[in-house]
Amino acid sequence: MRNSIVGIGINVNQMSFDSILATSMKLEQGIEFDINDLLEEFLLCVKSKEEWMHSKNQDVLQKEYLNYLFGMGKLLKFKTNSGIISGEISGVDS
Repeated sequence: MRNSIVGIGINVNQMSFDSILATSMKLEQGIEFDINDLLEEFLLCVKSKEEWMHSKNQDVLQKEYLNYLFGMGKLLKFKTNSGIISGEISGVDS
């Protein structure tokens, strides 16, 4: 992979949600958060993880990824254009 785009959404000070089951940091902690402080801390964490990733080889990164991959090793249902199928995520090819 040469490039990728990743989007992350964090509900910080939101107090209500339109008909979806969700929460926010403010609802969970009962305090208001400074968005700029959170952004600075978040970016430091991302930079630290990026540096960690560049210091590891491909096998270590793949093992770490698979440890966190949702549904790994479980039988799940997937919706396709031709219907619902069952399958197990057993790994990732490069």
